[in-house]
Amino acid sequence: MGRPDVTSDAATLARQLGFARALGIADAMQAIRSAAAVFNGGGGLLCLNSLAEAHVGALFDVAHCSLVFYDRASQSKFDALLGSALGGAHSADPKPIAQSVRNRERGSVVIRAIGLLGWAQYPFANAKVLMLFGDPEPPGEDLSRLLISSLGLTGAEARIAIEIASGSSLAQAAEKLGIGYETARSQLRAVFAKTDTHRQSQVATLITRLSRR
Repeated sequence: MGRPDVTSDAATLARQLGFARALGIADAMQAIRSAAAVFNGGGGLLCLNSLAEAHVGALFDVAHCSLVFYDRASQSKFDALLGSALGGAHSADPKPIAQSVRNRERGSVVIRAIGLLGWAQYPFANAKVLMLFGDPEPPGEDLSRLLISSLGLTGAEARIAIEIASGSSLAQAAEKLGIGYETARSQLRAVFAKTDTHRQSQVATLITRLSRR
């Protein structure tokens, strides 16, 4: 009978302990109801907790230890976020950094990344980045905030502008938003003034361009 390969057994145990530690921090996020994923120093996925697994199929798929997003712009944002977190993982006081990505329904999901400096004392764990996923927001809410911040619209003006951009007539937009026609027309006039536009088609073009940024 051959002698047991102690080196191999130790390496296997180290990998198992490393995974257990990575899973432990993901489960800790589960306790505070946060969807979480843990990544190693090479950007590979170590684990997802069950709340993050709920995003599989809606926000991303998992392939070859990587998260694959359905939206190309979201994939670029995620890759940049992960790279930034890995680059700052050795900061003495790591701060979360965030990006907003889109799911299949075009809803917005905020993801935050935190470098795991404290895990450096467990080299076999190799857990370097914790990624937290927010709850999906309905399509249009992130666009509404964009219009408010970039164009100076009020919330009501942003909502009427989004309805117009989606192809609704002013009367249809008013009915959908539960407001009177004259109120909707007043809000649309304010949108024209703040965006230097004069027709509904111009508003639609402007909003479409902003939504693709």
